[in-house]
Parts: sequence; structure tokens; C-alpha cells
Amino acid sequence: MSGSLFQANMLFLLVDKPSAASPTRFVLLSRKDSYDRAIVRAMCIGKTTPEDCATCLRIAELHIRRHWNDTREASIWYSATSGY
Repeated sequence: MSGSLFQANMLFLLVDKPSAASPTRFVLLSRKDSYDRAIVRAMCIGKTTPEDCATCLRIAELHIRRHWNDTREASIWYSATSGY
């Protein structure tokens, strides 16, 4: 799947995720409508400030990029006590 349209769509959305989620601490983004459609969902819960949420999501984006194994699904979870 490396170099696929799906991968390109996913990476495009990962870049937009932190700024899109920052004001409300939640975001659901999608790109394209066919088999290559990518969906990115992110949420910060609790008393997270919009700034802390955006920082956490940027870090999550880097981890997903680094560890994504060309599957069509990736998940990451941080708790407030993890210190990212």
C-alpha cells in the first residue's frame, strides 16, 4: 500500500488534524469517496486546553507516521498522565 492514493489521502489528513481539532478538541476528517477514502478522527478529553490538544495530536501524528505499517487502520491513545 506504500505510495497508494489511500496513503496519500491519510497523510494529507494527518497534517490537518491538529489545527482542525484544536478549537473544539474533536475532529472527524475524510478525504475522497472511493476505495481510497481516508478517515481521521481525533479527540482530546478532560480538561485539555486547545493548545495542549494540538500539541498532543501533533505528537500522535509523528508516532503514526513512524509506526504505520501500510495497513488501512492505525490507532493511538495517550492518557493525561502519560506526558505524551
